Amino acid sequence: MLDNQRMWFLRRSGKSPPEQDDEIVRADAIVSRAICLFAIVAQADLERELAEGKAAEGPSPEENRRWMVDHGVWGAASTLKRELLERPHRAWTSQEIANGVWRQEALAALVWAIDDRYQLPEYDRQVEPSKLQKRLTRLQVSSGKATIRKAADIKLARDKAEAWLWRSRTTELQKTGFALPEGLTFDQLIRVTAKGFEERGFFRSIDGDFPALQKAYRNLSEEESTLLHSIARERLYAFNWLCTRAADWDSVPTST
Repeated sequence: MLDNQRMWFLRRSGKSPPEQDDEIVRADAIVSRAICLFAIVAQADLERELAEGKAAEGPSPEENRRWMVDHGVWGAASTLKRELLERPHRAWTSQEIANGVWRQEALAALVWAIDDRYQLPEYDRQVEPSKLQKRLTRLQVSSGKATIRKAADIKLARDKAEAWLWRSRTTELQKTGFALPEGLTFDQLIRVTAKGFEERGFFRSIDGDFPALQKAYRNLSEEESTLLHSIARERLYAFNWLCTRAADWDSVPTST
């Protein structure tokens, strides 16, 4: 096999030396970001219900702003997020609502990083909002005492999120007819990669593939693939921010 193909396998299976020596965001900054994100998720969920014609009730934009000010995090929110939260009800676009609701997966990654009692669901399961809210409420009460998980554990979690997003994007490439180097097939690439990540303890593969919804990833339906893609993308977004891959929350890269 050509050297560049071997390096491709090594990078994807996690056997090559790390390409970046990441620092981890401070615990107090994570708490502030998590509270900001919770406000976005909660407001997006309310806007979704209003858009569906439901008789939903929730805080007004002014109450949201005052709540964040009281928690000392309004200033930590980006200009883009503050503008979104200050809009009147029913003024969010459908895409903004969808983006906001999906941010609960990113929020879960942040909560996991500073709450050793919270277990992040596997990558074929969405977070449970009720459990997430309970943990976040605990963090709000003890925000001054928040402690962060070990840097090595956060970096490993970041690698796991990247692996799952890579698997999703590999499926997308297959559908486009993307041509791999001569002599290399997608099946070979996926099997070697799955084996490498299994050896790192990420999961137990199924038929040489990532395990998803109790079957091999390649057997997912279109709807199931879309769901897992969104979960992995949002969590990697948060983990890349945690690992200081970007200073600005609104422009975190999720390349794989």
